[in-house]
Amino acid sequence: REWRPNRLRLCHVVRVLPVMLHKILLTGAAFVVSVAMRRTVPVSAPDISEQQKDVVVVKIGGAALTVKDRFEEVDSKSMESAVAMLKHNWNRGIKMAVIHGAGSFGHFQAKKYSLRRGLGEHPEALLGAALCRSSVRALSQEFVSRLTLAGIPAVAVSPFPQTLTCDGKIIQDGPLGLIRDVIESGCLPVIHGDIITDIGSKGISILSGDTIVEELCKHLKPSRAVFITDVPGIFDRPPSEPSARLLRRIDIDPRTGCLHFPELEGFELRTETAAHDVTGGIAGKIDSARRVVRNHGATVFIGRVGSEAASRAVAGESAGDTEYYEGTWLKKKI
Repeated sequence: REWRPNRLRLCHVVRVLPVMLHKILLTGAAFVVSVAMRRTVPVSAPDISEQQKDVVVVKIGGAALTVKDRFEEVDSKSMESAVAMLKHNWNRGIKMAVIHGAGSFGHFQAKKYSLRRGLGEHPEALLGAALCRSSVRALSQEFVSRLTLAGIPAVAVSPFPQTLTCDGKIIQDGPLGLIRDVIESGCLPVIHGDIITDIGSKGISILSGDTIVEELCKHLKPSRAVFITDVPGIFDRPPSEPSARLLRRIDIDPRTGCLHFPELEGFELRTETAAHDVTGGIAGKIDSARRVVRNHGATVFIGRVGSEAASRAVAGESAGDTEYYEGTWLKKKI
């Protein structure tokens, strides 16, 4: 009987084999780095006490690193503030996993080529996906370069090509599942939002930084996650409006996921999103933070880049002191 290959099985092997090889190589690389750092004196990574072994997930929004309404322009002052905050906490022995948004890098290309709808909407969507990735990687390289110049052994981590989705849902986490290995090797992982392969109907999918935060919280089980933005926190309406009021605390109902506002009663939260933002803007961040609190048990802080409040939140200091903090805390409702 003539043997004929099973096409479905072959397709599965072709898709899964690169992922398996990448995990093996990344695990080996983490081991090599770990051994090398043990043999090198002095060690770049600070000593970490038992109380500081918890990992904090830090998401730095694109608006905190770039000028969002200007094509591919870095906000150098804000980026340096972010670097200074991370260096301060790194030197104190705080273990971190850092994710950054794209801002004016990537979002313009994603909107121009309708990448949120996959490959079927725009005739040059595949080219647009390549241009979008190139733009985001340029921002990541700039950010990581500044971190290393500041003395932090930061390493860039790209979700593509090993992270896969099916109709927008992550089915293969790729390098995101190995971030703890990178942290334990003594390095600071810096992950960026990305365009990844979708094996469902879309062909490609936009993996936002906020979604990466959720995925890392699932793997790392942090006690807190910190969202760094260009505003002091969450307001009851767009902060550009004169009557906007900062909300210092938002409670999350663990059963329903509904938002409760201890400071205000009976109002509807209103937000705004930049025209080129394809990842949901502040509304998307609130929804992501809500799921982190409800599904993964972490406390979430949202605050402004360069603020002492944000730096202290990363360190886990005075988490309940709402009188001191400028930003917004999201916690499970008791």
